[in-house]
Amino acid sequence: MTELYPRMDEQDIIEIKKIINARLTMHRYPVILEWGAGDSTIIFSNFLKDLRFMHNQQHPFQWYSIENSLDWIDKVKKEKNEFVTLINKSLDSKEYIEPKIGYVNLVIIDGRRRVECAQHAKRWLVKGGYVLIHDADREKYHEAFKLFKDGKFLTKTLWRGTNG
Repeated sequence: MTELYPRMDEQDIIEIKKIINARLTMHRYPVILEWGAGDSTIIFSNFLKDLRFMHNQQHPFQWYSIENSLDWIDKVKKEKNEFVTLINKSLDSKEYIEPKIGYVNLVIIDGRRRVECAQHAKRWLVKGGYVLIHDADREKYHEAFKLFKDGKFLTKTLWRGTNG
């Protein structure tokens, strides 16, 4: 097993784990949608799995991760847990930004086409659900901020918004 480390700052990792712990640990059947599969997919989904086990939460969760790179899909596939579903879609396909998922409790956007992903994620995010945009310090992603309520930077690169 190779050492896993998400391609993000330590403070980003801490903030995402805080949200997973506070918002998803005791939820009956949380659903997470992530754009951009990688080490973070494995680490954060295993973190949630361990928390739910510790709290004797018997209900499963579902973690959907959309990725355009087969190399990343193959890497994650080798180490993902049973609650992760990897979805490989071409970047230029409609299915990349409009997957058939249903309602979700948490959206993590760390892939391509982030503003478009945020626009579609807003429709599926449950009331009180969170959307996280990684590398949100890049000005080209700021357009997505106005789609959500109570938006704020949790770190210099991680932004959080909600559906109310």
